[in-house]
Amino acid sequence: MKRSVLIAGAAVILLTGVALFFLLRSDPVEKRFEELRNTPIPGRAVDENALSDLKYKDLGEGAVTLEDLTFDQIVGLLRKKYGSKLQVPYLRVRMIEELLRFLKMKYPDT
Repeated sequence: MKRSVLIAGAAVILLTGVALFFLLRSDPVEKRFEELRNTPIPGRAVDENALSDLKYKDLGEGAVTLEDLTFDQIVGLLRKKYGSKLQVPYLRVRMIEELLRFLKMKYPDT
C-alpha cells in the first residue's frame, strides 16, 4: 500500500513538473516576434533621383531593355507609372506583378 502511494505521488510530481516545463518555457517564435516589435528591421531607402541618369537601349518600335536598370530605377519607373493611381487596389496588384516580372528578368536564378 505504502509503495503504491509513493509511486502515485512520484508520478503526480513528475507529471506536474513536465506540465510546468511546457507551460512556462518561452516560445522561440513568440520571442522573435517580440524582438521584431521592439527593434523593427529598417526599411530600404530608395533613391528618388534614380531616373535622372537612366539610359535606354533602343530595340526599335519603342521597345527597350531593362537589363541594365538598377533596383532604384525600376522602383522609380513604377512610381512614375502608378504613383497617382495607387489608391485603386487592382492597380496596386498590377504594379507588384510588374515589379516581380522585372526582378525575375534581372535576377532569373534567385
